[in-house]
Amino acid sequence: MTDETEAIRAQLSRALRDDPPIVPWKVDVARLIAANVATCLIVVAAVSPWQPAHSGDGLWWLTAGALVAMMFVGSALAIAPARKNAAWIAVGLAAVCVFLLVRGADPLRHASVWADAECALAEIAVSLVPAVLTALALARFAFQWLRAWVGGIAAAATGALVLHCTCVNESVVHVIIFHLAPSLLVALVLVAVRSRMTSRSFAP
Repeated sequence: MTDETEAIRAQLSRALRDDPPIVPWKVDVARLIAANVATCLIVVAAVSPWQPAHSGDGLWWLTAGALVAMMFVGSALAIAPARKNAAWIAVGLAAVCVFLLVRGADPLRHASVWADAECALAEIAVSLVPAVLTALALARFAFQWLRAWVGGIAAAATGALVLHCTCVNESVVHVIIFHLAPSLLVALVLVAVRSRMTSRSFAP
């Protein structure tokens, strides 16, 4: 074996040794879901008193279930190996969440537009950790805007669920401006940030 061949083998061995270990995509999904659930539980447990609006209604529980499903399904579909049109399932689920949140609000209540405006900041803050973890996980693959958007919506669903469990402002205007709009903002920012991150591979 020639010295040149030995040198090539040595370089390849160093490259393989220095590369980060390959993490199965299911591990990334499990981490994201765990981060989402842990963040939600910690924040909701820390809020006192726990006084969600309409918590005794079946629609309230249905909405909460849809947001939880968005957290799980969105995280999975954002990271799972490419499957044709699979991410659009999460888009449809997001639309269901929007419908239920608006449907559960009170259209007859005319609260001040700026009442409880801190909900927007709270949702963004709660969604920050899941959003960062989602961006890092997505950087393992080639950038796809739909995957990033779905991951962003899944992260934002964490903040939306916290507000759903703690906010007492039932105004439909409040829900749209300070609950739904921040969720969209989180998703759009994640898409923008991920588009500027260096992909560690070009796998779809």
